[in-house]
Amino acid sequence: MPTYKDVTDTQKIEKEIEKELQETEKALDVLQLIKNLCWETDTTPDPMSQWLSLLSQHVPKVQKWKGSADLIEIYPCGTTGRGRSDRLLFQVGATEVKVVQAYESEH
Repeated sequence: MPTYKDVTDTQKIEKEIEKELQETEKALDVLQLIKNLCWETDTTPDPMSQWLSLLSQHVPKVQKWKGSADLIEIYPCGTTGRGRSDRLLFQVGATEVKVVQAYESEH
């Protein structure tokens, strides 16, 4: 079976992590986790559900991003309710995945 390909622009995302996030080490760990999961995960007809399930086993919080069909919001450190939260925006395709943005959300 074919596996997923990680097409993240790693240099861009690592720079965003260093500049924007509070817990950089945990976010970088998630980038590595995604690379590892790509190698060992066979593609399926429903990649969104598959990746939500996979990531939720390893990361404190993940959720489908708003009404999007292909974006998952990853919280490398979980959430504390109100306040700032580090986030990675992760895009899922039929055979490719990528982190498209690292940012700190404020509620």
